[in-house]
Amino acid sequence: MKSRNNTMKKSTYFTITFLIGLVLLALIYLKWNTYMPTQEAIEALGGDNVHFERNMILFEPRGEPVGNLVFYQGGFVETSSYSVIAQIFAQNGYRVFLPEMPLNLAILNSDVYSEIREEYPSEGGWYIMGHSLGGTSAIIHLSKSNPDLDALVLLGSYGTESADISDLELKVLSIVADQDEILSWDQFELGKKFLPNETTFETIIGGNHSGFGYYGFQRGDGEATISRIEQHNQVYDIFKNWISAN
Repeated sequence: MKSRNNTMKKSTYFTITFLIGLVLLALIYLKWNTYMPTQEAIEALGGDNVHFERNMILFEPRGEPVGNLVFYQGGFVETSSYSVIAQIFAQNGYRVFLPEMPLNLAILNSDVYSEIREEYPSEGGWYIMGHSLGGTSAIIHLSKSNPDLDALVLLGSYGTESADISDLELKVLSIVADQDEILSWDQFELGKKFLPNETTFETIIGGNHSGFGYYGFQRGDGEATISRIEQHNQVYDIFKNWISAN
């Protein structure tokens, strides 16, 4: 009996040790594969209009907001890596929400838009902007719940058959960069039919996938021929002109 108990204790010990090892390996993997904000992104967090809420970074505009933008980050990209684009929109009158997603994967909390809208009511327009996997995550949310939303903006992202939103009466703006080598261009073309028919497609010449954020160079991406800030400014200008026309 004593021998059996010792065997069970050893088995339990090895099981626990094995599980702890797996968790540690997973944490090391996540740390190694997560893209962190650059110095420019960190500096953009220092403005007096930046507020660190529970599980979210909030960028307030000067005066009453003209609209509200919820940003879904790219996969394994630290939330604050999008602080520069958030500041650009905030400086132009938008209240911007950067929710912190579990494990830096927006797909693990794709419904965060509805939660934010309920907690921060506003009369202004409401928009979701999603980069890469963040765009896909936003589409998943829309396909499940069809929330009250004025427009969806995709950055280096595309529609999918499993989350078909082609029947939604929704304004969608899709922006890609011609030097993007992370985006699957075949899937991008195939995914067009899963977006609303009136979706607007725009291309930033000289930009790449990494240039939609401030997290350094993403492994496997193409080389940009324009600066990161120029790509960001073009995103805002395209958005502004598109909103004005729609």
